[in-house]
Amino acid sequence: MNRAALTALATTLALAAGPAAAEAKTETDSQGAVKASFSYTSNKARTQYKGLWVDIERGGALLLRTTLPRYKGFWPGGALDNSSVAVRDLDADGEPEVLVKLYSGGANCCLSALIYRYRPATNGYSPVRLDTGNYGYNLKNLDRKGPPELVSNDVRFQGAFGTVTANQRAPIRILRLEKGRLANVTASFPAEVRKDLRQLRKDYPRYVRGKANRRGILAAIVADQLTLNDSDGVVRTFQRIELVYGREFSGRLKNFLARRGYKLRN
Repeated sequence: MNRAALTALATTLALAAGPAAAEAKTETDSQGAVKASFSYTSNKARTQYKGLWVDIERGGALLLRTTLPRYKGFWPGGALDNSSVAVRDLDADGEPEVLVKLYSGGANCCLSALIYRYRPATNGYSPVRLDTGNYGYNLKNLDRKGPPELVSNDVRFQGAFGTVTANQRAPIRILRLEKGRLANVTASFPAEVRKDLRQLRKDYPRYVRGKANRRGILAAIVADQLTLNDSDGVVRTFQRIELVYGREFSGRLKNFLARRGYKLRN
C-alpha cells in the first residue's frame, strides 16, 4: 500500500470512528509447529490502541509472551489489510518466523514490523526490527524460489530533501532475512529496479509542471541508476541536478548517496 493510500485510509478510519466501547481483539496465525497470537485493545474512537501483546508457541510450548510498550499509540497493521500477524518461513531454513505489523496512523503515517526469529541456543525468540516510514512494504517472492522478499523504499530518503510528505520519493529497496539480519538484495533484482526507475521518470514531468521541489525525486532516480550500475545515466542525471540546483547540492547528494552504499561498481 502506497503513501497516498495509507494517508487516505487513516483519514477514513478517523472519520468513520464512532463512540463504540473499547474492544479487545486477538489475531492469530500458524505454520507447522509455530503459532503466534497478537492481542490489543482499541480506545473508544478506535484510533489508538493499548495492551499490545505477542505470544508465540512452538510445539505446543509457550516460548514468548511480551508486551510492546514502545509502540503505545500505534495501530495494529491489520488496520490496513486485516492482518497484523503472519507466520512465514522468511529465510527458507525450515523454521517459520513471526511477523508482527504495526502502523502509526496519521498524515505522516509509518509502517513498521517486528520479525521474531527462533533461537535454538536459548529455545526462545528475538526480534529483528523493520522500519519503512510512510512508504510501507509488501512481502513478495520476486524470483518465485527460495524465501520471500520485503519490497519497500529506502526510508533513509524520507525527509532528507526538504520535500513535503506528498512529494517525498525514495528508490526501491528490497530486503531479505539472511542469517538473522535484513540484507539489502536490491541489486539482485534489476528488473524491479528498472520498473521503479521508469515510474520515477514518468512522474518527473509532474514535478516540473507543478514547480515542486525536485530534489527528492532526482535523488531517487540517480540512486536507482547507481543500483543498476548505469554510469552513463548517473552522469546525465547529475548534469540535470547541477543545472537545476547547482554544484553545491550535487556534491552534497553524492556524499549522501555514497554514505548509504549507493556507488558504481567496477
